[in-house]
Amino acid sequence: MNYCNGVNWCFYKEKQFILEFAHYCNEPPTKLTSKKEDYMKLEIMQRNKKPYLRLMNTNGLFDTFEVLELTKNKPLSEAESAFDYTMILVRFK
Repeated sequence: MNYCNGVNWCFYKEKQFILEFAHYCNEPPTKLTSKKEDYMKLEIMQRNKKPYLRLMNTNGLFDTFEVLELTKNKPLSEAESAFDYTMILVRFK
């Protein structure tokens, strides 16, 4: 697994985010400039009683993921912030 490259979901509105493609092993870390197609709208749906996330961009359906697990994280400490949840997804084909 390559941990130098990442795809960030940077939310700017509820259910709307920008895909950011980042490279963390460079100093300083870099990211690619966002394009119009990188702006996503998130749709939550159920199929066969399983939750799915659908990502839509200006061209229509971009990707679909099945939610395998959603876990509430414990806070690191009162003075620090952490992600509230960790979500494990699998791309739906």
